[in-house]
Amino acid sequence: MKINPWRTVVTAEGQRSLELVRSEWNESRLTLVVEDKSSVKYEIVFDDVICYRASGEQTFTLLEKIEWPEGALFVVSGANWTKPLRMENYAGEHYVVFTYDWVVEVLAKSVAVRTLPRE
Repeated sequence: MKINPWRTVVTAEGQRSLELVRSEWNESRLTLVVEDKSSVKYEIVFDDVICYRASGEQTFTLLEKIEWPEGALFVVSGANWTKPLRMENYAGEHYVVFTYDWVVEVLAKSVAVRTLPRE
């Protein structure tokens, strides 16, 4: 399995540095809103999602037994759980988002990330 940092506008110093504020599923779109330690909120929208899973942070660590690099956002290739889910000619990526309590994994064809205006 290969783990690469996912470079976005989201500032995340460690795996538990983001808070999951909201998640919403709508047909083939998953939207996450996360907040960093400076109270800046980000919207992450995954489109053409083939599947996703959310695990408690401690459960995920026990299941995966992998040393993850510093950070909270990753693009992964070769993860065991995604192999049976990949369809032939599917051009999606496996994204991993660590938050304080949750780890969200998404197989999606496209993703958009933006900073939300302060309230």
